[in-house]
Amino acid sequence: MTRTGAGRRRGGRPPGLDRERVVRAAVRLLDAEGLPGLSMRRLAAELDVTAMSVYWYVDTKDDLLALALDAVHAEPAPPAPGAGGDWRDRLRALAREYLALLDRHPWAARPTGTDPAPGPHAAAFAERVRDTVARAGLPACRGPGAAVSVLRFLRGLGAAPRMPEQDVEYALDLLINGIETTAARERGRTGSRAVGHATPGDGHTTPGDGHTPPGDGHTGDGHAAPEGGRVSPPRPAVPGSPPSPPAPTAPASPG
Repeated sequence: MTRTGAGRRRGGRPPGLDRERVVRAAVRLLDAEGLPGLSMRRLAAELDVTAMSVYWYVDTKDDLLALALDAVHAEPAPPAPGAGGDWRDRLRALAREYLALLDRHPWAARPTGTDPAPGPHAAAFAERVRDTVARAGLPACRGPGAAVSVLRFLRGLGAAPRMPEQDVEYALDLLINGIETTAARERGRTGSRAVGHATPGDGHTTPGDGHTPPGDGHTGDGHAAPEGGRVSPPRPAVPGSPPSPPAPTAPASPG
Protein backbone atom coordinates (compact mmCIF):
# COMPACT_ATOMS: atom_id res chain seq x y z
CA MET A 1 0.00 0.00 0.00
CA THR A 2 1.25 3.50 -0.84
CA ARG A 3 1.99 5.44 2.31
CA THR A 4 0.64 8.97 1.77
CA GLY A 5 -0.46 9.78 5.32
CA ALA A 6 -0.34 8.54 8.87
CA GLY A 7 -3.77 6.97 8.70
CA ARG A 8 -3.17 5.29 5.37
CA ARG A 9 -0.46 3.05 6.72
CA ARG A 10 -2.91 0.45 7.95
CA GLY A 11 -6.52 -0.58 7.50
CA GLY A 12 -8.97 0.42 4.80
CA ARG A 13 -11.12 3.46 4.29
CA PRO A 14 -14.10 3.20 6.67
CA PRO A 15 -17.46 2.85 4.92
CA GLY A 16 -19.96 5.69 5.23
CA LEU A 17 -17.33 8.25 6.17
CA ASP A 18 -16.17 11.23 4.13
CA ARG A 19 -14.41 14.53 4.74
CA GLU A 20 -17.62 16.52 5.03
CA ARG A 21 -18.89 14.25 7.79
CA VAL A 22 -15.53 14.45 9.57
CA VAL A 23 -15.57 18.27 9.45
CA ARG A 24 -19.19 18.48 10.66
CA ALA A 25 -18.30 16.27 13.61
CA ALA A 26 -15.26 18.44 14.37
CA VAL A 27 -17.44 21.57 14.40
CA ARG A 28 -19.92 19.92 16.77
CA LEU A 29 -17.08 18.88 19.06
CA LEU A 30 -15.54 22.34 19.02
CA ASP A 31 -18.90 23.96 19.76
CA ALA A 32 -19.44 21.64 22.72
CA GLU A 33 -15.95 21.49 24.22
CA GLY A 34 -13.90 24.28 22.63
CA LEU A 35 -10.39 24.03 21.27
CA PRO A 36 -8.99 22.03 24.19
CA GLY A 37 -11.53 19.28 23.52
CA LEU A 38 -10.48 18.70 19.92
CA SER A 39 -8.28 15.67 19.32
CA MET A 40 -8.19 12.96 16.71
CA ARG A 41 -9.04 10.32 19.31
CA ARG A 42 -11.99 12.33 20.63
CA LEU A 43 -13.20 13.00 17.11
CA ALA A 44 -12.96 9.30 16.22
CA ALA A 45 -15.12 8.47 19.22
CA GLU A 46 -17.66 11.06 18.06
CA LEU A 47 -17.75 9.36 14.66
CA ASP A 48 -17.64 5.84 16.15
CA VAL A 49 -14.58 4.89 14.12
CA THR A 50 -10.96 4.18 14.96
CA ALA A 51 -8.56 7.11 15.38
CA MET A 52 -6.55 5.92 12.38
CA SER A 53 -9.67 6.16 10.20
CA VAL A 54 -9.78 9.94 10.58
CA TYR A 55 -6.38 10.25 8.93
CA TRP A 56 -7.86 9.12 5.64
CA TYR A 57 -9.38 12.60 5.38
CA VAL A 58 -7.04 14.96 7.27
CA ASP A 59 -3.32 14.72 7.90
CA THR A 60 -3.02 16.79 11.07
CA LYS A 61 -5.11 18.44 13.76
CA ASP A 62 -4.21 21.86 12.32
CA ASP A 63 -5.59 20.78 8.94
CA LEU A 64 -8.80 19.68 10.64
CA LEU A 65 -9.13 23.00 12.46
CA ALA A 66 -8.59 24.94 9.22
CA LEU A 67 -11.36 22.93 7.55
CA ALA A 68 -13.69 23.53 10.50
CA LEU A 69 -13.00 27.29 10.43
CA ASP A 70 -13.74 27.45 6.74
CA ALA A 71 -16.94 25.44 7.16
CA VAL A 72 -18.44 27.90 9.66
CA HIS A 73 -17.55 30.83 7.39
CA ALA A 74 -20.00 29.41 4.87
CA GLU A 75 -22.91 30.23 7.21
CA PRO A 76 -23.36 33.98 6.50
CA ALA A 77 -25.56 34.30 3.44
CA PRO A 78 -23.95 36.13 0.50
CA PRO A 79 -25.63 39.37 -0.62
CA ALA A 80 -28.14 39.29 -3.42
CA PRO A 81 -26.65 39.93 -6.89
CA GLY A 82 -26.37 43.67 -7.51
CA ALA A 83 -27.13 44.52 -3.89
CA GLY A 84 -26.26 48.15 -3.23
CA GLY A 85 -27.09 50.39 -0.33
CA ASP A 86 -24.98 52.58 1.87
CA TRP A 87 -21.65 51.01 2.75
CA ARG A 88 -22.21 51.75 6.44
CA ASP A 89 -25.41 49.71 6.47
CA ARG A 90 -23.72 46.89 4.57
CA LEU A 91 -20.80 46.84 6.96
CA ARG A 92 -23.11 46.79 9.96
CA ALA A 93 -24.99 43.84 8.46
CA LEU A 94 -21.76 41.97 7.78
CA ALA A 95 -20.51 42.74 11.28
CA ARG A 96 -23.70 41.42 12.88
CA GLU A 97 -23.53 38.25 10.76
CA TYR A 98 -19.93 37.69 11.79
CA LEU A 99 -20.60 38.35 15.47
CA ALA A 100 -23.56 35.95 15.32
CA LEU A 101 -21.24 33.35 13.75
CA LEU A 102 -18.76 33.82 16.61
CA ASP A 103 -21.59 33.57 19.12
CA ARG A 104 -22.55 30.17 17.70
CA HIS A 105 -18.92 29.06 17.43
CA PRO A 106 -16.91 30.88 20.15
CA TRP A 107 -13.79 28.81 19.40
CA ALA A 108 -13.56 30.49 15.98
CA ALA A 109 -12.63 33.80 17.66
CA ARG A 110 -9.88 32.39 19.86
CA PRO A 111 -6.22 32.36 18.84
CA THR A 112 -5.11 28.83 18.07
CA GLY A 113 -1.33 29.11 17.98
CA THR A 114 -1.46 28.72 14.21
CA ASP A 115 -2.79 31.00 11.52
CA PRO A 116 -4.15 28.72 8.80
CA ALA A 117 -4.53 30.07 5.30
CA PRO A 118 -8.16 31.03 4.71
CA GLY A 119 -10.24 28.48 2.88
CA PRO A 120 -12.62 29.40 0.06
CA HIS A 121 -15.54 30.35 2.32
CA ALA A 122 -13.41 32.45 4.67
CA ALA A 123 -11.74 34.14 1.69
CA ALA A 124 -15.15 34.92 0.15
CA PHE A 125 -16.37 36.50 3.38
CA ALA A 126 -13.20 38.59 3.63
CA GLU A 127 -13.74 39.71 0.04
CA ARG A 128 -17.25 40.89 0.95
CA VAL A 129 -15.78 42.96 3.77
CA ARG A 130 -13.06 44.35 1.46
CA ASP A 131 -15.62 45.30 -1.19
CA THR A 132 -17.81 47.03 1.40
CA VAL A 133 -14.96 49.01 2.93
CA ALA A 134 -13.82 50.09 -0.55
CA ARG A 135 -17.17 51.86 -0.97
CA ALA A 136 -16.15 54.22 1.81
CA GLY A 137 -13.62 55.80 -0.56
CA LEU A 138 -10.43 54.20 0.67
CA PRO A 139 -7.71 53.79 -1.96
CA ALA A 140 -7.62 50.35 -3.53
CA CYS A 141 -4.19 49.68 -2.04
CA ARG A 142 -5.66 50.06 1.45
CA GLY A 143 -8.48 47.56 0.90
CA PRO A 144 -6.79 44.33 2.02
CA GLY A 145 -5.33 45.87 5.17
CA ALA A 146 -8.64 47.53 6.02
CA ALA A 147 -10.53 44.24 5.62
CA VAL A 148 -8.07 42.40 7.87
CA SER A 149 -8.37 45.18 10.46
CA VAL A 150 -12.17 44.98 10.41
CA LEU A 151 -12.18 41.19 10.78
CA ARG A 152 -9.69 41.30 13.65
CA PHE A 153 -11.70 44.04 15.33
CA LEU A 154 -14.84 41.90 15.10
CA ARG A 155 -12.98 38.79 16.21
CA GLY A 156 -11.84 40.70 19.28
CA LEU A 157 -15.45 41.61 20.06
CA GLY A 158 -16.46 37.99 19.61
CA ALA A 159 -13.69 36.75 21.92
CA ALA A 160 -14.67 39.15 24.72
CA PRO A 161 -17.36 38.29 27.25
CA ARG A 162 -20.85 38.87 25.91
CA MET A 163 -21.56 42.59 25.71
CA PRO A 164 -24.87 44.45 25.96
CA GLU A 165 -26.34 45.26 22.57
CA GLN A 166 -25.86 49.01 23.03
CA ASP A 167 -22.15 48.46 23.69
CA VAL A 168 -21.84 46.39 20.52
CA GLU A 169 -23.55 49.16 18.54
CA TYR A 170 -21.21 51.73 20.08
CA ALA A 171 -18.20 49.62 19.09
CA LEU A 172 -19.52 49.40 15.52
CA ASP A 173 -19.97 53.20 15.51
CA LEU A 174 -16.31 53.58 16.47
CA LEU A 175 -15.29 51.20 13.70
CA ILE A 176 -17.32 52.97 11.02
CA ASN A 177 -16.29 56.45 12.19
CA GLY A 178 -12.66 55.40 12.05
CA ILE A 179 -13.04 54.19 8.46
CA GLU A 180 -14.87 57.40 7.48
CA THR A 181 -12.17 59.59 9.04
CA THR A 182 -9.39 57.67 7.34
CA ALA A 183 -11.14 57.76 3.96
CA ALA A 184 -11.72 61.53 4.27
CA ARG A 185 -8.07 62.10 5.16
CA GLU A 186 -6.95 60.03 2.18
CA ARG A 187 -9.27 61.95 -0.14
CA GLY A 188 -8.06 65.27 1.23
CA ARG A 189 -4.44 64.31 0.80
CA THR A 190 -4.97 63.15 -2.76
CA GLY A 191 -7.33 65.99 -3.67
CA SER A 192 -5.07 68.80 -2.40
CA ARG A 193 -2.25 67.66 -4.66
CA ALA A 194 -4.56 66.97 -7.58
CA VAL A 195 -5.87 70.57 -7.76
CA GLY A 196 -2.43 72.17 -7.60
CA HIS A 197 -2.31 73.57 -4.08
CA ALA A 198 0.46 73.41 -1.56
CA THR A 199 0.12 70.84 1.14
CA PRO A 200 0.14 72.64 4.51
CA GLY A 201 3.44 72.40 6.26
CA ASP A 202 5.47 70.80 3.50
CA GLY A 203 6.95 74.04 2.15
CA HIS A 204 6.43 73.05 -1.49
CA THR A 205 3.88 73.67 -4.14
CA THR A 206 2.42 71.35 -6.65
CA PRO A 207 3.74 72.03 -10.18
CA GLY A 208 1.45 74.23 -12.16
CA ASP A 209 0.05 76.44 -9.40
CA GLY A 210 2.19 79.46 -10.31
CA HIS A 211 2.77 80.54 -6.72
CA THR A 212 5.65 80.57 -4.34
CA PRO A 213 5.23 79.60 -0.69
CA PRO A 214 5.27 82.60 1.67
CA GLY A 215 8.40 83.24 3.66
CA ASP A 216 10.89 81.72 1.24
CA GLY A 217 12.88 84.93 0.93
CA HIS A 218 12.00 85.75 -2.69
CA THR A 219 9.48 87.98 -4.37
CA GLY A 220 7.32 87.15 -7.30
CA ASP A 221 9.56 89.21 -9.67
CA GLY A 222 12.63 87.11 -9.04
CA HIS A 223 14.43 89.55 -6.68
CA ALA A 224 15.51 88.83 -3.14
CA ALA A 225 13.24 90.16 -0.43
CA PRO A 226 14.51 92.36 2.41
CA GLU A 227 15.62 90.73 5.63
CA GLY A 228 12.72 88.81 7.11
CA GLY A 229 11.78 87.26 3.82
CA ARG A 230 8.65 89.35 3.12
CA VAL A 231 7.78 92.25 0.82
CA SER A 232 5.20 94.81 1.97
CA PRO A 233 2.49 95.35 -0.64
CA PRO A 234 2.18 98.92 -2.11
CA ARG A 235 -0.31 101.12 -0.34
CA PRO A 236 -3.32 102.09 -2.45
CA ALA A 237 -3.46 105.73 -3.62
CA VAL A 238 -6.03 108.00 -1.98
CA PRO A 239 -8.12 109.97 -4.53
CA GLY A 240 -7.03 113.63 -4.70
CA SER A 241 -3.76 113.12 -2.88
CA PRO A 242 -0.46 114.09 -4.50
CA PRO A 243 1.60 111.28 -5.85
CA SER A 244 4.15 109.81 -3.52
CA PRO A 245 7.65 111.22 -3.98
CA PRO A 246 10.16 108.89 -5.52
CA ALA A 247 12.40 107.02 -3.13
CA PRO A 248 15.66 108.94 -2.43
CA THR A 249 18.72 107.67 -4.21
CA ALA A 250 22.30 107.86 -3.07
CA PRO A 251 24.27 110.81 -4.61
CA ALA A 252 26.71 109.91 -7.31
CA SER A 253 30.33 109.84 -6.26
CA PRO A 254 32.38 112.80 -7.58
CA GLY A 255 34.16 111.95 -10.71
